[in-house]
Amino acid sequence: MMRRAAFFVIWVCAALWVIFALQGVISYLMLEPADSGFTRGLNRVMAFFRWELLALAPAVIGYVTGRRASFGDLTKHAARTPLWLSGGFFLAVLILFIVTIIVARFSG
Repeated sequence: MMRRAAFFVIWVCAALWVIFALQGVISYLMLEPADSGFTRGLNRVMAFFRWELLALAPAVIGYVTGRRASFGDLTKHAARTPLWLSGGFFLAVLILFIVTIIVARFSG
């Protein structure tokens, strides 16, 4: 019974992750840029990051649920892939941010 519940939780979390990640892209594309000057369009970026951060929650729950489970290959990928993609995305943004700061400091 516990195995079936874990299987269900993993697939629900994977589906929620896909929905939230896609909603982040859709909200970025559909929102009109607001404000003016330097912050123009920041509402679009913040909506995108908000949805992507929300997508990280089911990714973590699915990963923790499927960490010790002995399921088939597809379910293991459904448990691990969302966290790898979301975590990798946030790590790439963090690295880009740090590199930008370092380049700006040493360029002038």
